[in-house]
Amino acid sequence: MNNKELKSLVALLDDDDAEVVAHVEEKLKTLGTGVIPFLEEAWEQTFNPKAHGRIEDLVHFLQFELVQERLTHWHVHEQEDLLKGMWILATYQYPDLEYAQLSNKIEQLYREIWTQLGPDLLPFDQIKTINSMLFEKYIGMSENSFSRELYMNEEQLKHMLRSGQHVGNHGYNHFWWNSLTKEEMKEELDLSLAFLNKIGVDMNNWTACYPYGSYDSQSIEMLRESGCKLALTTEVNIATINKNTRLFYFQLL
Repeated sequence: MNNKELKSLVALLDDDDAEVVAHVEEKLKTLGTGVIPFLEEAWEQTFNPKAHGRIEDLVHFLQFELVQERLTHWHVHEQEDLLKGMWILATYQYPDLEYAQLSNKIEQLYREIWTQLGPDLLPFDQIKTINSMLFEKYIGMSENSFSRELYMNEEQLKHMLRSGQHVGNHGYNHFWWNSLTKEEMKEELDLSLAFLNKIGVDMNNWTACYPYGSYDSQSIEMLRESGCKLALTTEVNIATINKNTRLFYFQLL
């Protein structure tokens, strides 16, 4: 089918006959992603709201088909290139995103960060360094400045407690508790409990909400040993309220 015939076919999406439109849509789908530029051109030229909707639906359908084709090829031939896989998924929402441009930006970012990662930095310190650089580059301020604007400070938490509100344990460093060793979990608990005690929490009735909803048998047992009265997960379900389940209550009571 030549360009003139294709444009004529796309123009029929403006037709009032539902059977004609259905036939045209099926035909365009069989032609594949190569018709997307013609559909986008037709969308800009028509003032018919129904035609706009039909064209948008077709473009989304074909873009999804294109993403599937690319992902299949990537899975078979390039699956070690994770950036390419993420780019393919992103093109469904941002079809004009160029892989070469994205790859260059990532490479530039890698070089900028690498210069700041000393050989003696521990993994946690490396993460903090990377986060700080990303904040300053893309948020436009340091992580500390951002946190002061976004999060409550100690005095505000104390004011909440004086007003009768409850403040619980959500971790000190906001680690995934189900990924910590026993020693790491103990340090995390000790630091977070010391902070709760510092701001005036009733340490005979302290509670917890698992960071990221992450818990395991080790974290549950350590909470129990430390005197935690109640702990919430992020799972949505009907909670059975009794002393045996008090350290893994669901979000729906």
